[in-house]
Amino acid sequence: MADIIVVEDNEELGTLLSDFLRAEGYDVYLAESGEESLEIYESEGAKLVILDLMLPGMDGFEVCRQIREHKNLRIWRVQQNPPESQHAHYYCKRQRRKRR
Repeated sequence: MADIIVVEDNEELGTLLSDFLRAEGYDVYLAESGEESLEIYESEGAKLVILDLMLPGMDGFEVCRQIREHKNLRIWRVQQNPPESQHAHYYCKRQRRKRR
């Protein structure tokens, strides 16, 4: 099982974050799309997902929803636009409550 899956479509930022976490001793997978992150999660598992919400194709909201359907995994949601991140927090929190 991976410690962390970093989901970031900006290659430079994703690599920087992944390298930093690896240097701290974490086992990290980097996914550049929502679809790729779900494939990694299904095959490797993870203790934490650091998730960019604004991804091309399947966005971070959908990735969050699909992961939360199966497990109450810790997901850190990141985004450049703060007002939208408040909506994301509410959305993912609401999805978690529905499963309980």
